Amino acid sequence: MTAVVFVGPSLAGAPVAAPPGVAIEGPAAAGDVYRAARGGARVIGLADGVFEDRPTVWHKEILWALERGVRVIGAASLGALRAAECAPFGMVGIGRIFERARDGGIEDDSDLAVVHAPAELGWQPLTEARLNVRATLDAAVAAGVLSRRDGRALGVRAAETPFRRLTWAVLTEPLDAAARDRLTAWLPAGRIDLKRADALALLDAVAAAAGAPAPPPAGFRLAETRYWRAAVAWFERRGASADEEAVLDELRLDPARFERALLRAFACRAAASDPLGPSPDAAGLLDELRLRHGLGTAADFRAWLAASRAEAAALARALADEDRLAVALEGAAGALAPAVLDALRVDGRYAALAARAADKRARLAGRALAPFREAELTALVEALCARRRLSVDEDLDLAARALGLADRRALHRLLADERDYARALAGTGG
Repeated sequence: MTAVVFVGPSLAGAPVAAPPGVAIEGPAAAGDVYRAARGGARVIGLADGVFEDRPTVWHKEILWALERGVRVIGAASLGALRAAECAPFGMVGIGRIFERARDGGIEDDSDLAVVHAPAELGWQPLTEARLNVRATLDAAVAAGVLSRRDGRALGVRAAETPFRRLTWAVLTEPLDAAARDRLTAWLPAGRIDLKRADALALLDAVAAAAGAPAPPPAGFRLAETRYWRAAVAWFERRGASADEEAVLDELRLDPARFERALLRAFACRAAASDPLGPSPDAAGLLDELRLRHGLGTAADFRAWLAASRAEAAALARALADEDRLAVALEGAAGALAPAVLDALRVDGRYAALAARAADKRARLAGRALAPFREAELTALVEALCARRRLSVDEDLDLAARALGLADRRALHRLLADERDYARALAGTGG
């Protein structure tokens, strides 16, 4: 996904085709802009957003996306308001509604609010936005459909009517029958829809931005506060379905495994946000995954995806994150050694491990180093996996580097020393 536009009631009515390379989503809720940027969108258009029943889009998730080089463009409704508020940080606003929001011409956020049908019914508005009403009344007066007095009276009535009740039928109740009939007959062709016009302009702007060069670096740094980290955790949590939450509950019954999975996921996310080297080959990583699980045919892979409730594109991103993490760990293993030792001291395990290491050196002193043999290394790894109930990467050089070792020969020395130490302990009853 290169570009996405969040829009609903502002484009309801006559269908609109998405420009090539642009995905259209419904009105955005809190976390949707973050997840779109996290999912790879390089351009995000924001028109409509939810409110009242669900938290609306946060300013800080927009700033998070902008800091990471994502273009964020707003128009039409909530997007126009957020663009006016976040313009100093690089969010782009377009359209007449944005200009009014920027220049103080919108008295209240409810001027843009409408009640609308759900997605299944195409987000069809059930009320009229107050800003559209004002523009339409001005046009009706200019066209001679309404008198100036009636136009002013309806403008006052629109301002006093809650947005949830603002329809043309409610608005025109005080008019005499002739004026009401005249306006009703004129509305289908004469009604001004500022929100739709700006939303259409937003689609064009997003499509153009998707093919433009990357924007310059953001001129600010987002503060990673505790509240922001909590928000990210909430955004990520909301991405799981009820069925997926049930799977997580099963994993939580093994707290140690859950913590390891959580830490690994966090590390993958950190590696993805600051990658080292070229981007991984997504197709190659998916092929490796298929081989690992014995999925020889495309049909087998599709069935496995369905059973896992997974999408190939999402898995490719996850595999790429894992690959970046492996590269990052290999490159940083030496530099991280002091931090690992400090973590052992905090946990209180350092002294016991130091004593065991000293005892091992004493018991194995004078012993000839075991020559490297590939078959013996494989057997040692298999024995370790069986004893500890774990798995090790089939590429033993990669497995060695993940442990901060130089290569498989160093891994062989580590495991052969442990085997010989166990034998020495058994021989002395230690």
